[in-house]
Amino acid sequence: MVPSSLCKLVRIGIFILFTLTAACTLTSSSSPIAPETGLTPEAIYTAAVQTVIAQLTQSAATTPQIPPTQAPSVTPQVQPTNSPVPTVTPTLTSTSATLTPTLTSSPTPTLTADDPRVTLGNPGWVDKFENGNNWALYTDDHVDFYVDAGKLVMVASNPDQWDGWVLTWPKADNFYLEMTATTKDCSGLDRWGLMFRAAQDASEGYLLGFTCDGRYTLRKWDGKKYTKYVDWKDTEFIHSGSNQINRLGVMAEGNKFKLYANGNLLTEVKDGSYDSGNFGVYIGSADTQDFTVEVFEVAYWDLK
Repeated sequence: MVPSSLCKLVRIGIFILFTLTAACTLTSSSSPIAPETGLTPEAIYTAAVQTVIAQLTQSAATTPQIPPTQAPSVTPQVQPTNSPVPTVTPTLTSTSATLTPTLTSSPTPTLTADDPRVTLGNPGWVDKFENGNNWALYTDDHVDFYVDAGKLVMVASNPDQWDGWVLTWPKADNFYLEMTATTKDCSGLDRWGLMFRAAQDASEGYLLGFTCDGRYTLRKWDGKKYTKYVDWKDTEFIHSGSNQINRLGVMAEGNKFKLYANGNLLTEVKDGSYDSGNFGVYIGSADTQDFTVEVFEVAYWDLK
């Protein structure tokens, strides 16, 4: 049994690490230099993560493992650094009460015969955001995540080309994962999407995203840099522009990924870098101040 004081210390350490890893820079050619330090965001990120890891190593010999029947300690409600760290008791959404593909707070989608929602049936896990207990909500200088009126609201505060993400607690290897969301005012490469097969501390994983102007991308974040597998490709299946509702989905089986927009297959990609992990959502702005996306639903199907 891990002492409660040690668990609290580890949760606080993960909380700090989670906040540090939640914003990572993306540019098409070069990374911006922070004027106050003369360093790139990647360099700042690396130094900060190394510092936190060293502090955690000195304070605790082991990190407690999370039983599969409990909500993980990696999803605390994150507060500003000048506020006390709260005691968080995440609650699990009852699957018996949420096993339904019908969307609330958004129009019912038009499903085709090949839509994964049709072929797979009811999801095994779904969150319609009655509360934020399943997510590590936080705010920093770049992004803001909060739950309001049955929606997870994601805000990219500045058009600084930083991506910020939050994860939820299920861990999966082979799955179909989908989110339904609407964009507010946006333009160009303002982007949002899913993170999957992510490390529990959010330091690495895959990111599938849609842009305001109707493009999609699949990238891998390894803790230091992005690798692009699909580089901002146009498609007719994304509803582009402001105030548009889209469903973004990914089917992962082994090293094969199928990418979907509104139930339509976009492309298939192969990569074996990460074979399992947590999943979550992300947002980033390239053109719009306070770019906002409202997420109505995140659903997950386990592929046995």
